[in-house]
Amino acid sequence: ARFVRILSVDHESGAVGAYFNFEIAEMDGLLGNSSWHDAVVTLRSRAHGPVEVRLWRTAQGGTAGNGHGRLSATAAAQANYWKVGDELADPTQVEGPLSDWVCAFVF
Repeated sequence: ARFVRILSVDHESGAVGAYFNFEIAEMDGLLGNSSWHDAVVTLRSRAHGPVEVRLWRTAQGGTAGNGHGRLSATAAAQANYWKVGDELADPTQVEGPLSDWVCAFVF
């Protein structure tokens, strides 16, 4: 997968937007492995740029998607941070649907 789409932002804690939910198979494809449960990784969010997130291979109450995550620092996980439709990609991603993030400067 070139990117992972955020499918829902609810969580069993009730904090809407503090957590994001996604399909585990898409994250496996993006990360190139399936050993990332309770792991901290740096990804690029279309809405927020580079983000350090903690990922889990469980849904934890999300209405869509079978995996979930949040910003890695618990204190940083604020309500309404994540939105449905945001996309996460490898931080080095420069092609495909996220290419509008790249700016070129000619000197």
